[in-house]
Amino acid sequence: MSHAHHQRRFSFRHLFGVSAGEWPRVLVAWQTKVLMQMTIVAGWTILVALFVAHEGIARLPLLYGVHALFVIAGTLIFSMLFRRMRPQVLMFIIAGGALASFLVSTHFIPNSDIDDQQFLLFLTFYFIAQSYLLGRLTALHTIFTETIFTPLEAQRISPVIETGEPIGGILGGLVVLLLAQIISVTSIVLILPPLLLVFILLWWRFLSQKVRAPALHSKKEERNEIDERHSVLPILKDVFTSKFLIAITFVVFLQWTGYH
Repeated sequence: MSHAHHQRRFSFRHLFGVSAGEWPRVLVAWQTKVLMQMTIVAGWTILVALFVAHEGIARLPLLYGVHALFVIAGTLIFSMLFRRMRPQVLMFIIAGGALASFLVSTHFIPNSDIDDQQFLLFLTFYFIAQSYLLGRLTALHTIFTETIFTPLEAQRISPVIETGEPIGGILGGLVVLLLAQIISVTSIVLILPPLLLVFILLWWRFLSQKVRAPALHSKKEERNEIDERHSVLPILKDVFTSKFLIAITFVVFLQWTGYH
C-alpha cells in the first residue's frame, strides 16, 4: 500500500517537473497567484456592473479612461519604489493598501438611495484598490516569485505557476456568477477583502517558516544614490513618448467627447 502511494506521489511530482524540495515554494506561489487573479477578475466584474447600473452603459468609456489614468499613476510611482524597497515588503504594503481601500469603499456601497457624491467616493477608493494597487501587485508577485527560484528552476516551474492566472480568473468569474444568484451585486464587494487577507496570510506564513531557497552567489553590486529628479525624468519621457499610450489616450478622448 505504501509502495503504491509512493508511486502515485512520484508520478504526480514528475508530471509537473517539480521536486519534493520545491513544492512549498511552488504551492505558495501558485495559491497566491490564484487568489490574486480571483480578486482582480471578481473586482473588475463587480465594478463594471455597479457602474453601468448607476451611470448607464453610455458612460462606460469614462470608466475605462479613469482606470487607465490610475494604472499610469501607479506605474509611475511604484516604478520608483521598486528600486528602493525589498519586493516582499512592498508586496505586503500594496496588498494591505488594497485591502484597506476595498474595506473603505464598502462604506459607500451604491444603492438606490445613494447620491452622486457618495458614489464618487466609492469609485475613488475602489479604483485605488483595483486599478492603482492590484495592477502593481501582479507585477510584484512575478518579481518576488522569481527571487525564490533559481533560473534553472524557473524554467521548469514557471509554466506550473502561471496556470494559476486562468484558473483564478475562471474561479473569480464563477464566484461572482454564483453569489449574484443569492445576494445583491453590492454585497458581493464584501468578498474582496477576505481574498486579499488570505493572500497576505499565505505569504506571511511562507516567509515566517524561513524556507531556504537556493541562491546564486555573486558579487554584491555597489548601489549609488540616485537623484530623485534623474530617476523620474526617464520614466516620464517613456510615458509621454509611448505610441501605444498616446493612441489609447486619443481613442478614450474621442469616445468621451462623442458621448458629451
